[in-house]
Amino acid sequence: MTTKIINCTPHSIDVWLDDCIVHFEPDPEFLSRANRFDEVNPSGIKDDIWGIPVYLNDEDVNNLPEPEVGYNFIVSKRTAFAAIKRGRQAHDLLIPGGILRNSKNHEIGCRYFIRP
Repeated sequence: MTTKIINCTPHSIDVWLDDCIVHFEPDPEFLSRANRFDEVNPSGIKDDIWGIPVYLNDEDVNNLPEPEVGYNFIVSKRTAFAAIKRGRQAHDLLIPGGILRNSKNHEIGCRYFIRP
């Protein structure tokens, strides 16, 4: 069986191998991300420390496909851990690792994937 890799991030991913670069374009059908805290209504002040509000982080994940045999999904670390927190299995999730940067410190790719 052939394993498929779907890029669920909003940007392209380049994996730099010794002899080639493997390029993954975002898949518009599966763009997925964790809602940022400031994009959702906080569930209220959980606590405060020295008068500084501490909110409960209740991130949700949008549009992440359910696990399917033969498929792996590239996601951000934030999306992966938000999905795990929500009870999703993570055996098919891939997080870019070994991030490569250019001379201006911009990310240009990665060396490998990490399973959360």
